[in-house]
Amino acid sequence: MNRKKFIFISGIAGFLGSHLAEWALAKGHRVAGCDNLSVGRKTNVPTGAEFYHYDLHDLEKNRKYTQDADVIFHAAALPYDNLSLFSPYQITDHIYTITASLLSAAIENDVKRFVFCSSMSRYGNASSPFTEDVSPSPVTPYGLAKVAGENLIRTLAEVHKFEYVICVFHNIFGIRQIYNDPHRNAVSIIINQMLQDRAPLVYGDGTQTRGFSPVKDVLGLFDDLLFSKKTVGEIINIGPDREVITINQLIEKLNKIMGKALQPVYVKIRPGEVKEAVCNSDKARKLLNYCPQVSLDQSLEEMVAWIKDQGPKNFSYNQKIEINNQYTPEVWTRKVF
Repeated sequence: MNRKKFIFISGIAGFLGSHLAEWALAKGHRVAGCDNLSVGRKTNVPTGAEFYHYDLHDLEKNRKYTQDADVIFHAAALPYDNLSLFSPYQITDHIYTITASLLSAAIENDVKRFVFCSSMSRYGNASSPFTEDVSPSPVTPYGLAKVAGENLIRTLAEVHKFEYVICVFHNIFGIRQIYNDPHRNAVSIIINQMLQDRAPLVYGDGTQTRGFSPVKDVLGLFDDLLFSKKTVGEIINIGPDREVITINQLIEKLNKIMGKALQPVYVKIRPGEVKEAVCNSDKARKLLNYCPQVSLDQSLEEMVAWIKDQGPKNFSYNQKIEINNQYTPEVWTRKVF
């Protein structure tokens, strides 16, 4: 870059936001961000970043702290896909409404580019691997809110002439990821259970296919996502599509890494669970020169070592369930994890 940029990151204390902040500081950029710390950790924020603890619903603070920003990277959300079927109000509010608030501030402050973290849940039960030109067909309120956020960004960009990029990261994992939340982060949840010599709980029969993405393979893409003209107005899937495995195979790999022989305990599949959820990454290869360098096995080994070093933890049920009825998964209501 010819000059130092000012990058504002929503959700800077979260997993992806903190990694972006670290990358941007290493590149010499000015970095600031906010987080309400509901699912983030202040200790994740790297030294050198300006940190503001507030809720993104606060339009006036959004205006104040994004002033002079070149780019906003909007990663903040309550990232609960399946749970959103049972807490639709809280989760959609913390996706769509905060996006509207941050967009309003960005436009008023004449921020040049808005980068939005969407979700592969936008594709729902579409034929896998998902391509970006597939019409969104989400099956959860979380996915619906993400798609609504995308549409809001496009609508406002047409009028106010700012640049935007929509990133569809999928199944990213690595250090700093929360691993004691029973509602998200499959790799981390399973490792946390197995390090306690507990049989991992698996929804359904474990034959769901997924592509898990080491966060290290994402870091090299930020320059183009934040600054390149070739990504403007694009929806881009980001994650592996060539090292796809089932949940059962994931557990086999982790047993081998840990020297264990723990067998899964299968429980009733969650409502909204997609059987095959893998994105096609051809566009990322074309626009971002996306080329995963870290093997899944190596990344799993690093994740096991990190969680072991941090210490396995009991699972924490911090998210409110708004709808508790006969359809609510018993593993949540009975706190089985």
